[in-house]
Amino acid sequence: MGSEGDECEKLAAEYSLQYARTENKPLGKKWNKALQLAREGSEATHYLIMGSDDLISQKMWEFFCNFEGDFVGLKDYYFYDMESRRLLFWHGYAEGHHRKGHPIGAGKLISRMALEAIGWEGFDNNATQALDFQIDKRLIAKGFIPQLVTMEETGGISVDLKTKFNMHRFHPYRNSNMLNFTEIQKKAPELMEIINRY
Repeated sequence: MGSEGDECEKLAAEYSLQYARTENKPLGKKWNKALQLAREGSEATHYLIMGSDDLISQKMWEFFCNFEGDFVGLKDYYFYDMESRRLLFWHGYAEGHHRKGHPIGAGKLISRMALEAIGWEGFDNNATQALDFQIDKRLIAKGFIPQLVTMEETGGISVDLKTKFNMHRFHPYRNSNMLNFTEIQKKAPELMEIINRY
C-alpha cells in the first residue's frame, strides 16, 4: 500500500507483489485498507507488516517463514538516511517508555487467526501517528501476546530507508547509536545492492 510515488510501484512490480496506492494520511486508514487487501488477496497463514520504505534481509525473511506462533515482532531496528549515508541502530523501547515490552511497528508477523480475531482492523482510522502500539493492544485484548525478538535472534536485519519523501525524518532516537553504513554491507549485502540501485 504505497503513497511515495512511482518508485515503490516499480519495485513491487519487479518482485511480482500486489500493489495499491492511497494517501498517507490518515495513516490508520491506510494501514487498515492494507490489511483488508491482504485478507482478500491471499489465503496465507501469516502476514508480515512492513513499511513501504523498509527492507528485509533474506535471513530474516527465512526466520519469519519458519515462525509458527501467532504474533512475533522486532525489538530493534536500523534506520538509514539515503542522503547523508548515515546508519542508526535503534535498540528499541527503553526502560520507562510506555511501549516497553512491545514490538516496533515494522517486522510484525501476525497469524491469520489473530487478524481474524480483530476483524482485520488493527488501527484507529483517524490516527496519523504513533500507530505501532494500536494493533498490539487489539491483539493483546484478544489473548495474542507478542513474542519479542532482536534482529540478531532472527539471523538477519531490516532497515528503514529515510528519504526526503518520508513522513518521519531521519534523526537520532532515544536509545540509539550511529554506525558506519558498511554495517549493512557486512550483515546483508543483498540489501546494500538494493539501496545502491534506488
